[in-house]
Amino acid sequence: MPTPATAHKPPEHHDVHKKAAADADSDSDGPDMEGAFEWASAQCGKDDGGDKFQACSATAMKSYFDPAMKPAIDAWKAKKSGAAAAAPAKAAPAVDAKTKAVNDKTKADVTAKHGARPHMFGGYLDGSNDHEKQFMAALPALVHHLNEVAAKKGVHYRFTAAEIAANFFGEGGGSLLEDDAPAGPISGFESLGIDSFKERRNELAPWMSADLAKYAADDGHYGSAVSENGQMVHTITARDLPQGMEAQAVMFAGARAAFDHDCAAQKIDTAALPQEAWFFWTTIYYNAGPGKGKELLAQNGVHWFDEKWKGSDDAAHNGNIQYDAQWRSATWDYMRRTEGDQLDEQQKAHK
Repeated sequence: MPTPATAHKPPEHHDVHKKAAADADSDSDGPDMEGAFEWASAQCGKDDGGDKFQACSATAMKSYFDPAMKPAIDAWKAKKSGAAAAAPAKAAPAVDAKTKAVNDKTKADVTAKHGARPHMFGGYLDGSNDHEKQFMAALPALVHHLNEVAAKKGVHYRFTAAEIAANFFGEGGGSLLEDDAPAGPISGFESLGIDSFKERRNELAPWMSADLAKYAADDGHYGSAVSENGQMVHTITARDLPQGMEAQAVMFAGARAAFDHDCAAQKIDTAALPQEAWFFWTTIYYNAGPGKGKELLAQNGVHWFDEKWKGSDDAAHNGNIQYDAQWRSATWDYMRRTEGDQLDEQQKAHK
């Protein structure tokens, strides 16, 4: 996600910004320079006068005028003006007292186990609008596709609907299922947490459908942005919700494959690992990246998944790798216990 703005660019750097805007939008009669300056400021942080900052500014300015980045730019403008806040978790529909008591106990058990409470997204699984119906319709085929690929690869791990859904919601995908959400295009950077898709598209290709592989091969379907750790990334702009879901799930599958590969190199028997380990480490590799994931696996050991978070359970720790992995794991754990691992079980939970 983009970093918050910390300073506007001083006048002496405007020539750099204007050149970037001219390069990116030479046919425009009146480019929105003020908005571009603010966008660059939001992406690159405080001006330190260094070459790295100026290079970041120039790239950010170009990205502002990139048509593929329009959904991300529009979302940023809305957030900046206060017209849209981060979408909260959607509460599940009301249930009877007995079910509520069971769910409350499950939530308490899951929280005690992971050291972080689950985030609640059950309300997105009842098909109450067209976006939710589209999500529910696309999920089973997507999970089936990933498992077919896994079978052809000869690996022993598989995927469940609860895992793919939990990852989708954990990355903020619930905002795409709101009543007023756009049907597309969808920024992988703003809405799906797939910042580095372009850089990794070759290694991820075996997990893609033929449609996504063809779409992903076209450089015109990407936009540039600066990630929260200050790196320039090139993320895919998905055509619509089902394609966005697949692109995200493909990165999730790639993260699981990388974890399995590193375990084999360290002679760890992954066949003996419980589901909790698979989800925890997949979300670690997904969010921290394969390189950092490998480092954390060697540093903490595969059983790190079983070490619950011991700090306070609040947003102040967002960005802490262990905390993020445990609240996401808690979310998945609660979802599979109350909704079921697969979509048909989740649908029954709402009838």
